[in-house]
Amino acid sequence: DISHHLIVGERDDDATIEATGLLLCVAAARAIETDRLHVAFAAAMLGVPCTLFPNSYDKNKAVFAHTLSRAPSLTFQP
Repeated sequence: DISHHLIVGERDDDATIEATGLLLCVAAARAIETDRLHVAFAAAMLGVPCTLFPNSYDKNKAVFAHTLSRAPSLTFQP
């Protein structure tokens, strides 16, 4: 999970650094498989092929059905 590697602190001004790191990592990927919504949203924004997997409480499935299913680069794998 790249999320753990991108957390640099807890200050608000660190958010820009963390977001930039996430977007750069996602942009460099050929394809992504994840169960993390923030990674799927980044992939959708950047057009990177991404398979989103369910999480333990169906949030990913619901968000995909409501929003992310419109992104041509994303698929949901139940």
